[in-house]
Amino acid sequence: MPGADHTLVSGLAATVSTLGDAPAYSDKVGVTAEGEWRTWSWNELHRDVLTLAAALVGRGIGPGDRVAIMTSNRTEHVIADLAAVHAGAVPMAIYATFSPTQITYIASHAEPTVLVLEGAAELAAWATALAQHPTIATVVVLDDSARPVGPRFLGWDDLAAEGRAFRDTSPAECQARIDAIGPDDSVTCSPASASTHPAVRRLRLSHAGALLSRSGCVTVGVPLPSGPRPPRAPGPAAASGPTAASGPHGRLRAPRPPRRWSEVQPAGPYRRGYRHMSDWFDPIRPSP
Repeated sequence: MPGADHTLVSGLAATVSTLGDAPAYSDKVGVTAEGEWRTWSWNELHRDVLTLAAALVGRGIGPGDRVAIMTSNRTEHVIADLAAVHAGAVPMAIYATFSPTQITYIASHAEPTVLVLEGAAELAAWATALAQHPTIATVVVLDDSARPVGPRFLGWDDLAAEGRAFRDTSPAECQARIDAIGPDDSVTCSPASASTHPAVRRLRLSHAGALLSRSGCVTVGVPLPSGPRPPRAPGPAAASGPTAASGPHGRLRAPRPPRRWSEVQPAGPYRRGYRHMSDWFDPIRPSP
């Protein structure tokens, strides 16, 4: 069970200190060669997270401000999400299937101040919301060829450059923002659509809630080995036929013991990434 003052920020720092140069996240974005991947180590991931968090702080993003993210399954999505958390802001992932009407409704309720988009399709989906909500002051577009001209639009590399400069000039302010994050602060919120019941449109998840969810998940092994999944030991034979224990359905299976992540995840680099959010951290708890 995590400590009383434990947060996803401290959990990530502990993981980085333990795993360092081990692979953290991989994806295939922009990679055409067979068998090759873009891969971030834990050190590289942490560096990019702190850099973008500094950029958000430098742009005046305050604690509790919302950062909306609408990209494909790529590592920049994870970095943007964690950067918002390290800046004290609240990241919210927006479904790519949402219509412009749904997105405009979400923007009216969540009132994000920063938007991270992938490219032209996402810009088109957000066009109405951007026109109606000038409070979205920063729009980061990953695809430079699709980025519009204007003061609110900038590229991923531009934001990173701002972050490096701000960390150099204001390291104490960046660290103070991180130190102020507590277990009861929000780590994400639910981007509910107009069809969602009003009672659940503004659901949030705290650091403590995320870590509590993590403590109830499958036990995580350390570190996840590469290569094919190890063979599973044969379990007890299933009993069949109606018995007192099985009831009228006539089938009883022996309980399966807990398994490590390495036994339940598919082989390949993606096995290390895009798990449940609460499984990003503390990957060194022993398996039974």
